[in-house]
Amino acid sequence: MTIRTPSQRALAAYTVAADRLTARDELLLRWLADHRVLTTTQITAALFGSARRCQARLADLRQLGFLDCSMPRSGPRVHGESLPRHGYHGAPMLHVLGPHGYAWAAARDGTQPLTERRAKARNAAIMHSHHREHTLGVNGFFIALAAHARRNHGYTLLQWLNEEQAAHGLMGVRPDGYGEWRTRDGSAEFYLEYDTGKEQLHLLAEKVAAYAAVADFGLSRPPVVFWLHSPRRERNLHQLLTSTQRSGYPVATGLHGSDPAADSFLVVGGGSERVSLNELENEVGGL
Repeated sequence: MTIRTPSQRALAAYTVAADRLTARDELLLRWLADHRVLTTTQITAALFGSARRCQARLADLRQLGFLDCSMPRSGPRVHGESLPRHGYHGAPMLHVLGPHGYAWAAARDGTQPLTERRAKARNAAIMHSHHREHTLGVNGFFIALAAHARRNHGYTLLQWLNEEQAAHGLMGVRPDGYGEWRTRDGSAEFYLEYDTGKEQLHLLAEKVAAYAAVADFGLSRPPVVFWLHSPRRERNLHQLLTSTQRSGYPVATGLHGSDPAADSFLVVGGGSERVSLNELENEVGGL
């Protein structure tokens, strides 16, 4: 009789469970590994469409140990979340990786998996973070694009990078995210700056100057999209940038509650007509 150590038994259990993963499951695990936390509403919209099917599969993944979840004491207030709640009443459940989910992520990255204790501590930190609202808001922007792509042929979210990944090579500039979005009419690269309304506007303007400084070293210049808290804040930021900035760096703004897959972006230094993401590179003007 073969006697297995606890680590061998854990590996065997993980291997059996991993055989039950679908391509959609693995996409969800990749998103959670890279972007920490998603709500039931977001997962439903991007990957399922049906709340019942989504909740059933999430329950399966929790049972298999790939996911963990929590009902926040006060629901995460995601500014401008325009995705439908699909019949889910109250605050949506928050989902993070479970023990097998962290093992899956470690296998993907070629790193050592977290111990169960460290995984629990990491999840507690995510669930109770003061930045949780911001994280869910950033994720909600990209999830809305993925949801649109799921419903419409010819649209693809080609790439979605988190803050750490997006900052690689930017010499200290840290976008909230980076995306590549393809539509029937073209494609677009962009950096995302998600605004909760708490930073002073001059700090947002300083971020534009930082992007411009990096671009002066010959790096590419994808437009920076500020996803803003309110129409008033958008107007004030446009006034500030057009009156004080001369960087020439391409900037556009949009509003929480708008659909990022639609004509939702107002170009700084451009006209009053809103355009789509893939039109930004043709429309952006110098500041």
